[in-house]
Amino acid sequence: MLGKHALQLGFKATLYVNNLQLYDPTWFNSDGSSNTDVLREMLMQQMRYKRNQYLARGTHAALDFLTLGGAIYFRCLTAEILKEYFGRKIPILTGLSSTYLYNCSREIFNKEGKSRSDPIRGLPCGHFVVLCGYNQKHRLVVVADPYKKNPVSGDNYYTVSIHRLINAIMLGVVTRDGNLLIIEPKYT
Repeated sequence: MLGKHALQLGFKATLYVNNLQLYDPTWFNSDGSSNTDVLREMLMQQMRYKRNQYLARGTHAALDFLTLGGAIYFRCLTAEILKEYFGRKIPILTGLSSTYLYNCSREIFNKEGKSRSDPIRGLPCGHFVVLCGYNQKHRLVVVADPYKKNPVSGDNYYTVSIHRLINAIMLGVVTRDGNLLIIEPKYT
C-alpha cells in the first residue's frame, strides 16, 4: 500500500521481492528485473488457480503497483543491494521477522489483538522497519524502528549486523513480509 501511495504522489517506487508464495523466480530475468507486461500476465494467470485470500490480496496489490509504474525485482538479497541505496542516502523500508531480529520468543494473540510471548504455542511475528545507514567498518546497519520498546535497544534507533538483518528479512517471508521497498524522488 505504501508503494502505491508513493507512486500516486509522484515518487519512484521499487520493490524487491523474495516471496515464493506470490512470485515465481522464472517470471524474472537473470538480473532480477521483470518485463512488466509478462509479470502482470503471470500474476493474473496464477489467480485463476490459487484462490486463497492472501494470494488474491497480494496479487491485486502487485498489479496495482505495476499499473501505477512501480518496478518489481526478484534478486538475491545481498549487502551490496543495501549498500547501493545507503551510498545514495536513500532509506529502505522492509518487512522482516521481528522474532528473529529481536531474538525473542514467538507470540500468541488474544481476542483483543494483544500479544504475549509463548515459545510453545506462539507463531513468528513480522514487523516493518526503515534501514537508514551503514557502518562499513563494523558491517552494521542503522535501523529506525517504530517500536521503541524493542528488545534490541529500547530506542527507535539502533544498529544490527548486516548478516542478522538479511536473515531477518529473508525469514520475513514466513510472516508474509520479506520485501524491500525503495521510495525515491523522480528525477526529470
